[in-house]
Amino acid sequence: MLALYGRRQIGKTRLLTQWASKIGSRACFRVAEPTSASEQIRVFSQTIFNIDNPQSPAPTAFTYADWRQAFQQVAQLAEIEPLALIIDEFTYLLETVDDIAGLRRMSGTIIYARRICCLSFPARIWE
Repeated sequence: MLALYGRRQIGKTRLLTQWASKIGSRACFRVAEPTSASEQIRVFSQTIFNIDNPQSPAPTAFTYADWRQAFQQVAQLAEIEPLALIIDEFTYLLETVDDIAGLRRMSGTIIYARRICCLSFPARIWE
């Protein structure tokens, strides 16, 4: 797992998108937005569903029950074929989703699954 942080407008997102385009694996790029916790998990769930089902878009009401279930699905997808998961503006998740910082506890599963997970933070989170 990689956490990339720095001041705003210095190219973190550009760096991650360029890297993702060159790694030769599937990549999922998701930009978190300042919305509710339920909307965050719904949109993320649909993103994961669409990776697993590229021929049929996720139903608008589709959502995993919680973040643990969503990340378990990501780990299963990575077992099938390497997958880079990039969550940009991760601080929006930290602000709205209880225990999303517990993602580190799931990193063992992610590493075991040979996953690549990149999270992008503005520098202020570390200050």
